[in-house]
Amino acid sequence: MITKRVAHVFGIVLVMFTLILPAGCGGGGSSGGSDSTKALTEEEADARDINEFWDSLESLYKTAAPSDEAVREWFESHAADDFFDAGSCRQEWHNDWLTDGDLGAGTTFSATVIEGVASEEYAKAYKISLRVDNGWKKLEAYMVHDGTKWLWQGNQALIRYDIAAQATMGLPGGPRTGFVIRLDGVSSGLVDFKQFKSVLVTGPGLPDGRAIFSLEDFCYDFLVPPIDSCDDGYDSQLSAIPDNAQYTFSLCQERESELGMLKEDESPTVLESYPYTLKKGPVPVGDLTMDMFAQLTPLTNDFSTLNFGGQIALNISVPEGATPGGALLVYSDKQAVFGRFDAGSSAFIFDTTGRPLPDERGAELYFSIIDAYDREFMTAWLFQ
Repeated sequence: MITKRVAHVFGIVLVMFTLILPAGCGGGGSSGGSDSTKALTEEEADARDINEFWDSLESLYKTAAPSDEAVREWFESHAADDFFDAGSCRQEWHNDWLTDGDLGAGTTFSATVIEGVASEEYAKAYKISLRVDNGWKKLEAYMVHDGTKWLWQGNQALIRYDIAAQATMGLPGGPRTGFVIRLDGVSSGLVDFKQFKSVLVTGPGLPDGRAIFSLEDFCYDFLVPPIDSCDDGYDSQLSAIPDNAQYTFSLCQERESELGMLKEDESPTVLESYPYTLKKGPVPVGDLTMDMFAQLTPLTNDFSTLNFGGQIALNISVPEGATPGGALLVYSDKQAVFGRFDAGSSAFIFDTTGRPLPDERGAELYFSIIDAYDREFMTAWLFQ
């Protein structure tokens, strides 16, 4: 399913589209070592097969967005009967995907196994992390094997949720580090039925150990903390986060304001909760170095080098061990164009064909990379 979300990116309001992929009982990930003669473990072989599963969807987007019929056929043969994702059952999710789909040519899908999951109904089950469209979107999902083939089971949750460590270089005021918390995919019918009014996120490194969000906030990306975090106190707090730290997303009956007023000996009314494991916490500001971030090559701020009205190719250098994330070019009163990474040229490609030409000189570029621990490092760049 593709859901539209409005995201605040460094003070810029952007309309973003996210393909929502599932989580609940399934398997997948990147394949094991590069030695082709090395025998794969069962998990490595499953990870390879799960990526081949998503390759079959990626092939539909290779040259153009697929037809509704092609998407329908793929979904019906690849989704489990008990598929459930962000409050939507199999048929609801399928209909939303056809109605709201906005993934274009060149969309990519890459899965990484998080852990095996016990299942009484399926021969195998894995929880995976799925990167969509060159990593700009990260989703947790479940994959299951029915004894014959792999199936997508959905995230088996009422919402779509994610927390990531993120650092940004190039913003006014200096580098920033902290978390980005993503909440999305609320079904109004299920909200009414379940009677939850807020989401409480708890875990190490969050201010006061928690973050609270109202349902009115959904479909947003949140930067936590929302202000500059360069002080030594917060750096030491981030340094204390252990590897594989545990976070919990709790759906609460109380409203956001009511949660904030609870006393220390009072607990919220939790209707459902979902665990989340963060491989590594955010890098403290004092430990950030330029080689953690991707760089433009050549390094230029010259606005006249941008080929507005056609394709704009911006080459980047990616740190060793990292993968390209997403890219966004903003200009002319917040006109926004998403970039597609082309591995052959090591460039983000922005197609501005048919779009309004800039009405003023100036553009803002945001691009990210993802390291081996799923931490996001974003670079903000200004053309003038």
